Amino acid sequence: MFKGLLCISSLITMLFVTYGCSLQRQSDLAEHRWLQARRANLALHSVELQSEAKKQHAKSFADARAASTYLTGQIEAQEITELSGLASVRGSKNLYWAINDSGNRPELFLMSNTGMHVATLDVPAGNRDWEDLASFELNGEAWLVIGETGDNLRRHTTSSLLFFKQPDMSALPPSLPVHHRVVFEYDDGPQNVESIAVSVSERRILLVTKNALAAKIYALPLSLTTPKNRVTAVRVGQLAELRSTVEDKWWEKLFAKRILLSPTAMDIAADDRLAVVANYRHAYLFRREHGESWIQALSREPQVLSTHRMQQSESIAFSAGSGKVVLSSEGRNAPVLTVLPTKPQSVAASSAAQ
Repeated sequence: MFKGLLCISSLITMLFVTYGCSLQRQSDLAEHRWLQARRANLALHSVELQSEAKKQHAKSFADARAASTYLTGQIEAQEITELSGLASVRGSKNLYWAINDSGNRPELFLMSNTGMHVATLDVPAGNRDWEDLASFELNGEAWLVIGETGDNLRRHTTSSLLFFKQPDMSALPPSLPVHHRVVFEYDDGPQNVESIAVSVSERRILLVTKNALAAKIYALPLSLTTPKNRVTAVRVGQLAELRSTVEDKWWEKLFAKRILLSPTAMDIAADDRLAVVANYRHAYLFRREHGESWIQALSREPQVLSTHRMQQSESIAFSAGSGKVVLSSEGRNAPVLTVLPTKPQSVAASSAAQ
């Protein structure tokens, strides 16, 4: 009798999941078509943000009181089908580096914040599983780092970070050589990481595991040369839980939370005061107070910066001046969303427009 009830219960659960997934697929397709058809000047999503300074015209998220998300374009390059990382071009307001993940050619793409393709640079290195990239400036030089850190099955004993010097943007080379590679292992065994970020003030690289409920944070020293020996990424903390919102579907909250809310991308702003983390449904904003570490800041509950319905969002980046955030998704001609700081009255106006 008891076994029979268990079987019936399992069958009912399976039917609910199947039905929910079917409805969600239809909903996602409809929302995707809607998103692609939106005008670029119409706010898709607006939120109130806490304020550090009461300013009338916010120039960055550090002093913003509200933020709105806009559809600014679609990715033009047909080769970008599995976008896994974005990073700003230092010295440019609207240019970004982009990469594909495993199974694709080792290439760096240069695109605008509207998705316009600018250039493709070959990288003379393998692409085992490139999952994120970050840009930063140190000692007067601009750098780019690719995280070869994807490991869904957690079977790789080592992972790598590939460092590049940002090339002359007025005369881009056809190929960008790897300046140096950092091979590392985690102090508690293989991990699957899709989110990396560089903190220049702390001189270290942060790596966040792809876990929805207990994402671990690891740290590596920021090195501009090849280490003599293999280095160890040390676990230093845990990311605050990335929570669902009222805009998430009921079945997502019940059955797919562990997947859809897992961190898939990360970036730290140039001023080292703000961080953004993305997953398949939202982008979250973290603020670092004066005198505290990033580990302390990332352990506090973040604010939801943006909500989107993109198919598989795995990339997010601040602009070089930290005045906006750009995010996109996997898929050919994926939408490019831009989040801008706004005044509170803009939130009411955009909500009324929707």
